[in-house]
Amino acid sequence: MASISFVATMVLIEEVFMRNSDDCIAIYCHRWDFYGDCKNVIVRNSSLWADVAHPILLGTHGNPEPGKGETLENMIFQTLIFSIKMNFSLIIRDA
Repeated sequence: MASISFVATMVLIEEVFMRNSDDCIAIYCHRWDFYGDCKNVIVRNSSLWADVAHPILLGTHGNPEPGKGETLENMIFQTLIFSIKMNFSLIIRDA
């Protein structure tokens, strides 16, 4: 699985072709012992092919650090081609 670090800022994923059976790009705030926010992520000019799971998965895994919330902020997705099972493709420009 290729995924962004669970607590990340200032991430650029650009001009990649990625095919796998899990999520191609997974963006989480919390996972295992990592806590915090995920901000300023850009994914552009890429082709993501997920055989079984999702081309992009955004979200939290719940159970944030007690008393604190989790924030996904400033996520930019531009000029992407998604291919999923069932021979379906979706092109996204400037979303």
